[in-house]
Amino acid sequence: LQRTEEEIKADLEAAKTADKHPDGSKMNKYEAKLATVFRGQPEEKVVEIMGNPEFNQAAGTRFLRYTEYWERAGVTVYGAQGVVGGDAGGYAKCFAEFRVRQDANGQWRVDDVLVRGDYQGAGLGKVSLLCEDATRPK
Repeated sequence: LQRTEEEIKADLEAAKTADKHPDGSKMNKYEAKLATVFRGQPEEKVVEIMGNPEFNQAAGTRFLRYTEYWERAGVTVYGAQGVVGGDAGGYAKCFAEFRVRQDANGQWRVDDVLVRGDYQGAGLGKVSLLCEDATRPK
């Protein structure tokens, strides 16, 4: 297997930006993991491995999103003297979103990956667990 000098240079350049978004910002650990596997791959491969996504398309870009949620309802306990106690509840969510664009041949390919979490009253550990689930093949 001989590779041309151009192919080697292209691989070295790709390695320099492997953990960066197209705008140059650094990826988090979940994004870097998914980008290593999926960047440049056809969208069908994402769906085959990750399952059916939430789908959105705007202009020349498609977005394939996988979201995990956790929620605990708030509770208030009332007694004879009024409010005795309670729990405020909480929620957490994390999503992995694949940005897909057409290449020169019209094939839809993964261009970027975004993974974000949000929480209230749940703790960062819960978000980490949800992000692990959102980025795991189905």
